[in-house]
Amino acid sequence: MTTAWTVDAVGAHLTLDQAGHGEIVFTVSNPGVTPDTAVLRLAPDDGVSPSWFTVDRPQRAVPANSTVSYLVTVNVPAEVPAGRYEVRASVSSADSPPEESSRFSGRVVVEVRRPAERPRRRRWLLATVGAAVLAVALLAVGVSLFRPGRVPAAAQPVSPPATSPATPSVSPSTSVVVTLNMEALVDEPATTVTVGGAPARPACDGRACELWVTNDCCHYGYTEGYALGFFARPYDSFTVTVTVAEGGDYELFDVRLLGPNAGRTMYLVDDRPVGEFAESAARYRLTGWTSHGTVRLTAGAHRLTLRHLPLSAGDERLATTVIDQLRLVRTGS
Repeated sequence: MTTAWTVDAVGAHLTLDQAGHGEIVFTVSNPGVTPDTAVLRLAPDDGVSPSWFTVDRPQRAVPANSTVSYLVTVNVPAEVPAGRYEVRASVSSADSPPEESSRFSGRVVVEVRRPAERPRRRRWLLATVGAAVLAVALLAVGVSLFRPGRVPAAAQPVSPPATSPATPSVSPSTSVVVTLNMEALVDEPATTVTVGGAPARPACDGRACELWVTNDCCHYGYTEGYALGFFARPYDSFTVTVTVAEGGDYELFDVRLLGPNAGRTMYLVDDRPVGEFAESAARYRLTGWTSHGTVRLTAGAHRLTLRHLPLSAGDERLATTVIDQLRLVRTGS
């Protein structure tokens, strides 16, 4: 029996960054009572090259009555002019011809923007005027220096400017720093995922949620080229284990990717809320180290949870959180 797949894009419009990079997320659902294996393909419109798009793991097992998500990276060459281009996704069963079971998503508009070029004539005019002014100034200085009876003053030594230390000093009370590359924790046995209040592993048990390792396809600057990705609805969460060697007050920082689909999140340590974060961006970019609050810890292992929260009352939209690194810095004993 043919699976009645459904496939949807999380967003209908994607604006690429100035380098022509971006990401699209598609969800594929199997509403039937039989598990099946889905294959996601992209169907670009005329004038759009398939080489612009890369599907992460295009073939996935989808349990009955379940949903999985696909991450599609977009890389548009520099020679492609600014404009709007469209693409659709199709999904079909792996064990049957695509024409028998294919279903299509709606179109996603991929907008390419290029920096505006300044008129070349204006640059040449400014350069010419600048050269003329410089020539007049040099002539005036020469006449002044070599005027009869003029003796140039001795040059005064110039002291080099004071430089700041490359890194701030660390006091004994802040000498404990724990830094985690988050992608390394995705496959740890102690890492758990909770969907709708129920444990779900691996990959959220095929439901509309996924914890995965994402590579730095678009040159955002992930440490070691990878980051942790979490795609889920409000109140879904994942939990990892962190260990500190000494007890004390610790400030929690992270580096994450902001983008149009970024949601509102909360960190919890041993089920104690630490801080919320609700910032997004029209274009994808990596944050610097961002503080999320302070928590008191004892020496040893602790459970650190990131939970998605609704942006407003009744909001059930899927959101993507991508975290590169997490850091705990002791601020006091």
